[in-house]
Amino acid sequence: MRNILVLVLLLLLFLSPLSILFCQKKDDCVLSFVLYQGEDFCVSSNSLLPGFLYQFDFEFPATMHDNDVLHKIQQQLIDTIFYGHYQTTSLDSVARLHGYRVDTILYSNTYPHEVPNDRDEYFDYGNSDRLYFFHKCGRTEYNQDSLYIVKYHYTEYDGGAHHWYGTKYLAFDTRTGDFVSFKDIFGGDIKHVIMEAIQQQYPDLFLMPLYDLDAATFTIGKENITFHYNPGYLGCWADGEQYIEIPIDTAKPFLSSNWKHLF
Repeated sequence: MRNILVLVLLLLLFLSPLSILFCQKKDDCVLSFVLYQGEDFCVSSNSLLPGFLYQFDFEFPATMHDNDVLHKIQQQLIDTIFYGHYQTTSLDSVARLHGYRVDTILYSNTYPHEVPNDRDEYFDYGNSDRLYFFHKCGRTEYNQDSLYIVKYHYTEYDGGAHHWYGTKYLAFDTRTGDFVSFKDIFGGDIKHVIMEAIQQQYPDLFLMPLYDLDAATFTIGKENITFHYNPGYLGCWADGEQYIEIPIDTAKPFLSSNWKHLF
């Protein structure tokens, strides 16, 4: 009887760490988030010059069991959103630094040349007192199965014929913190499926001579994989963005070996 009790205790001691490990694996790669909404920035005190509006509204990953992976994802998001490398993962600090930096550049280089000519025409169209603007917005699209996808949308105008805008679906492997492209998930062979879907869903789209299928970012929905192209990558700028939907069942055979668990 004593031997049996000893055996049971040994089994419990052996199995307990395993049970903890499996429970952790289920939730380890899931991120939690905070919503950061930045303020406006404007360095110009000259009332004759329109200001610069900088809006920031981002759902940012805040906690995860693996801090190294979390910081790696945070750093890559910050570098992508703010067009450079910053020695911090504090979204608040970087947003403020970037806002003042961009405003200072515009104020020094663009305001003196464009504002005197554009100001009256700008106000004639009924616009506010903010001639230049940057708006950056990010929301979580997918956060399971070791994959985190954030939808990042930006709109900006810093002079010229028209504003710039676009959307990127930024995907990360939450096991490693690495950025992943659609080719990492599905392999390059899925491109012919994407092309067939483009022809079916956008039959009137005139493809540019140097169109780039590799420029797609992607997100995962309940029934479809959506491949997204920003203006100018498939058609001309005036054609806007393209969202190419492919059923999950169609995309599933193309999953790479490291991502077979997705569906």
